[in-house]
Amino acid sequence: MQDFLESNFPTFKAAARAGYRLVKLKFMASVRIGRKLVKPVIVVFIVMLVAHAILMLVWGRQLENRREQIRKSGDPVSPSDLMLKPVPDSENAAVIYQRAFRLFGRPHGLYSSPIDEYISVREPRISWAKVEPVMRKSVQDAAPIYPLIREALARPKCVFPVNWSEGPMASFLHVGKLSEMGRLQLAKAILEARDGNTDAAIDDICITLQLSDALKDEPRLISQLIRYRLIQMVSVSLEDISNIHPLTPRQAKIMRDEMNRIELQPGFMAAMKGERTIIVWFYDAVRKDWSMFEALTTIPNNGPEYVPESLRKAGNIIMTYLCRPFIYKGEMISMDFWEEQIRLVALPYPELDKQKSRLDPWLETPKYAIVTRLFFNACISSAASKESANARLGLAQVAMALQAYKAEAGAYPASLAELKSKIDWALPEDPFTGKPLIYNRVGKGFKLYSFGMNMKDDGGVPLDNMVKSRLQGKDDIVWTSDL
Repeated sequence: MQDFLESNFPTFKAAARAGYRLVKLKFMASVRIGRKLVKPVIVVFIVMLVAHAILMLVWGRQLENRREQIRKSGDPVSPSDLMLKPVPDSENAAVIYQRAFRLFGRPHGLYSSPIDEYISVREPRISWAKVEPVMRKSVQDAAPIYPLIREALARPKCVFPVNWSEGPMASFLHVGKLSEMGRLQLAKAILEARDGNTDAAIDDICITLQLSDALKDEPRLISQLIRYRLIQMVSVSLEDISNIHPLTPRQAKIMRDEMNRIELQPGFMAAMKGERTIIVWFYDAVRKDWSMFEALTTIPNNGPEYVPESLRKAGNIIMTYLCRPFIYKGEMISMDFWEEQIRLVALPYPELDKQKSRLDPWLETPKYAIVTRLFFNACISSAASKESANARLGLAQVAMALQAYKAEAGAYPASLAELKSKIDWALPEDPFTGKPLIYNRVGKGFKLYSFGMNMKDDGGVPLDNMVKSRLQGKDDIVWTSDL
């Protein structure tokens, strides 16, 4: 057969030989090229290793210098620095609050829609007939708690047991519990007013404000934001009470003095610096375990994906080492970003609004600066929440002055200027504009409001009416009186 093929088709054998020679030549050429490339590849690899080591050394040293600067300024650098000074149990209000917490997991009906809406939202208002039975049941069930709140407020300090070294993983369950207790106290205040006990209602309102002070020294945003929420509920409840029974000058002054003593800025700035320590915690965690970075930058697949544990650990070690210089650099970028935000939120809100465009370049931050991207504008929105609480306090104080004026003059003044000329009280301005609050007579009562976060006069359309406000882009913070 082979002789037949070679005799009749001689080109087959020649083609096979030629193909073999061609493959051999290409292989030998590849070997020669590979030999020539070995040295350059080794040189490039060594250069990259040296560059990696230099970047790791330089950026690591710069980062340590940055941390040391913060430490020398007296500000916290790591979450463990946030640990509050221990307080003896005999002086610590938190010990009493925790006893109260154990009396209720979640008070009966407290988080049900009727009560929460009635205390938290001014407009649209749920009907009293619908909320009253649930509210009375909740207050009755919570009867043992009220004496404990008073006992706790008699103690000079309040420090809850928080493991600050856990950073964002630290438990703050007490924050939610205090918020629930504030709702309970306000529910009691409203019922007292409805039953004609205005003095007792005013006392309960004051207790709720004092209860919010339990959070004022905690250097975390969650604590401060819950405090602002309690202040909003106090404002709404006090507005409701003053529309049930006009307050006497004495009652109005008690409330004015209680509102006037509250300062939100120190706790807010401490919380901003406390949040910065979370950056340190996160990047330290990523340097030890790359999966911490993956957890924040990847979205899980719909189906399970099997990766051998040995391969996962090896990849974790390699990625942690290879990316270490960029982890250093990412932390420095985040530090710069947070420093700028801390500087901005220390300004009055009108000035902050003018300068917040300075943060626009941070939108172009590298992808490895993930913490910067996660927290972009977090401080600005938190500053707005703080000023909303300040606006609530200011509205309440001016409303109390108006109540005192009417009790003596028989009618509300035509303007705030007239009020100021007749009553010796300091009248807070709108924190969003730095100008007087807007005041208009409406029938026998009045409407008083702040411009809110959009810093525009929306005619007194309140932010509380979420649907209407969002659709119309209006967010005035409003206090109304019908009496």
